[in-house]
Amino acid sequence: MKRYFARLCWNSCGWQGPTREVKDLKLEQPKSYALSQGFGHEEWLFDFTNSIDGYQYGFLQPVHSSDAHDGEILDVILYTIAPSRERVLVAKISRLEVLTKEQQSYAFEMNTKNGRIERMRSDLKNLDVDPGPLGIGDLFNIRFHKTSVSFQEQPYPELPSRDFKNLKRYDLYEVPNDWQPPKTDSNGHEKAELPLSRSHMRKTVNSTMVDDRHLQLQKALYKLLQKQHGSRSVFCERQQIDLSVRSGSRNMLIEIKPYPDVRQVLREALGQVIEYAHWPTRMHDFDELVIVGPAAETVASRKYLELLRKKYKLPISYCTFSVGDPLPKMLM
Repeated sequence: MKRYFARLCWNSCGWQGPTREVKDLKLEQPKSYALSQGFGHEEWLFDFTNSIDGYQYGFLQPVHSSDAHDGEILDVILYTIAPSRERVLVAKISRLEVLTKEQQSYAFEMNTKNGRIERMRSDLKNLDVDPGPLGIGDLFNIRFHKTSVSFQEQPYPELPSRDFKNLKRYDLYEVPNDWQPPKTDSNGHEKAELPLSRSHMRKTVNSTMVDDRHLQLQKALYKLLQKQHGSRSVFCERQQIDLSVRSGSRNMLIEIKPYPDVRQVLREALGQVIEYAHWPTRMHDFDELVIVGPAAETVASRKYLELLRKKYKLPISYCTFSVGDPLPKMLM
């Protein structure tokens, strides 16, 4: 299968929604769409809040630039140009499917029904950006499974300028057969004598966007849990806990984080879960601590949680959930 480099516009919030940085920081060419409009359609690429038939639907400008790949399956290596003007590696998507015109229409219809497109408009309005006409071909031209994404850990590895200086436009560039990603140390960071610029770092997504994504997941999961366990057994925001279930012998504490990278989900949820379950003034009878997010599990995340269970005796687990998914078996 052929591999391609594909450029994303810069987004310091992990491409979970628009940030207006492309306009405010003037990171694009003067006549580019992203600069003139204040956003790029790929800025929702990793917003995993909604799922349709197990797929994440999104947009890549390099695919939009050509119809030559309609209906094909590609491996795509995503990079961006940071505010420092360096090209940095973001993620790899394996077996990415380029949508046909019929599939684009289906994606637009389904994402209209589930409210995602209206949420995209709301994201832009919150930034004082005019959403304009968000048409069928402008929003969805690819789809992939969340499990097929490999994210780069922060800071993003810098790509050698000698090999990538000509990669400027939003086109698909075929990856040479002998190309290898930048070498990293045992912690996953690029080897360098000096620390990389902080412009490579991802910021926390703005609170309005996080709250919205979180609420969508919480509402959907709450309804499914009530249907499964009964309305009297499921609690929402009791003692600030996202969701809890007390059904028969099961006492579950559920914490939700709406991020696409499972490492970020676990990092931000773990401290809260432990506090909610063990702080002296709280109830201490939870026997299941469940972290929920739209991010796909990885081999590393499973090993990490297994270590916590064995070494620290924490009854902790993780399950993937997006709006539109059935109730995870772990929560039944």
